[in-house]
Amino acid sequence: LKTLRKTFSIHRLALEDVLHLHQRPKFEVFDHQLFVVTRLYEAQTNTDEQFSMFLGSNYVITFCEKETPLFAPIKNRIEKSKGFIRRQSADYLAYAFLDVIIDNFFPKVASIESTIDELEETLFSDLPRNFMETIHDVRADTLRLHRMVLPLKEMIGRFCEANFDWFSNETKVYMKDSYDHVLLLIDRIESLRHASSDLMSLYQFNMSQKLNEVI
Repeated sequence: LKTLRKTFSIHRLALEDVLHLHQRPKFEVFDHQLFVVTRLYEAQTNTDEQFSMFLGSNYVITFCEKETPLFAPIKNRIEKSKGFIRRQSADYLAYAFLDVIIDNFFPKVASIESTIDELEETLFSDLPRNFMETIHDVRADTLRLHRMVLPLKEMIGRFCEANFDWFSNETKVYMKDSYDHVLLLIDRIESLRHASSDLMSLYQFNMSQKLNEVI
């Protein structure tokens, strides 16, 4: 890390943010580089970790808490000199990393949406014993997603406004597409939050009605 710091003139405080995990998402501009911290969601294990990245005119340096397969397609395309990414500059590579991070949230959101649809179908029939437990899990997952995705709106927005000679307008167009994806994610997550709250209220109303019938 000391070698990286000296070679790429990385600010000491920024490097400390990399080493000290559980940092708040951030986008910082230095004289010659950009530094970002965000959360990387792992769908297979339903866990998240810190992802840090330094971007300069001709380099991208990334840090993850542990090895992850999420970026394997990017690595393969670079190593095999395949695809558009191999012919582009560092700013596009940074976009590619962030695009993977953003797109990786969509399957989880879709899974929660399917769970809510299933719960709605059972609400006025024979409720499964784990109905309340499932609702609590949905609410917890939705809140967690909201905390991870919401900061991406400002971060990607600032990338779109980056004022560096080496950050191309072409890459900003791709970043704007990622920004639209973030807005879509936020809308769907907000809908999930409302749907889970409505389900909770309907469940409580349903239980109250059944209790009155028994009395």
